[in-house]
Amino acid sequence: MESVIPFSFLLNHLIVIPVDVNGEERKFIFDTGIGVTVITKRFAEYLSVKPDGTYTGKRMSGQDVSMQLTRLQRIRVGHVERSEFTVGIFDTSAFPSELNEISGILAPNYFEEVIFTVNFESSEILIRGDLDKLEELSEFVIPLDVEKLWPAITIFVSVILPSNRKTRLELDSGSDALILNSKFMDELNIDRKGTQIDILKGVDETGSEYVRYLTMLKGKITIAGAEEIFKTDPRVIFQDIIYDGLLGNEFLLNYNVTFDLKHGRMGFATFSEIYT
Repeated sequence: MESVIPFSFLLNHLIVIPVDVNGEERKFIFDTGIGVTVITKRFAEYLSVKPDGTYTGKRMSGQDVSMQLTRLQRIRVGHVERSEFTVGIFDTSAFPSELNEISGILAPNYFEEVIFTVNFESSEILIRGDLDKLEELSEFVIPLDVEKLWPAITIFVSVILPSNRKTRLELDSGSDALILNSKFMDELNIDRKGTQIDILKGVDETGSEYVRYLTMLKGKITIAGAEEIFKTDPRVIFQDIIYDGLLGNEFLLNYNVTFDLKHGRMGFATFSEIYT
């Protein structure tokens, strides 16, 4: 069995899909970097869900984020249905008002038993039923590092920086631009006080201060093991984070990408090269 899930973009890069929760269709963000599927505090109150433990994870900037866990009686995306599915409850009141219509954020482990394609050409997520189809659907197949610490999942992909350093970035479709750890700034010849850099200081929704350096990175970011998959002179944000970096949607938008999380693989296809 296969399903086609249409998606739209919110704030230019967030993937929004329809999700059926207990027989009611709601809008969720699909985010490969969220780790744990969450529902908003407002939606949890509407559902009158019962608490079922707690989970503490870390934001990319290192702060602990704790949330109450609960279970959804039934959740369905396309033909993939889960019962008693564990989710976190997250307070989104500090988020931009454009996200008020969102009831939750779906993590990629929801699709762990199937392969699925994010088809940016047709704005659809294609849920496949056969785990053996990845090579048929992709021009290039690369390994993924999939780290699981219940109920969370984190996906990493190896890339080559313009300095020829091979490093591991979290795959984060909830981000737009490429984000790199600020420890790489000197190595990549980025002048923190240069005229070609914008410095953004602020406070995130957890109340933590941050400093971000926005600039253009000269050279290519290349997927390790697939030299044909690259982006030249990408926008980049440098920040002190717990990972070496995050690979966001601005990179992925150039391809249709297929995931086989169960076997730790990912495929890339250029537009019109993937069948629907």
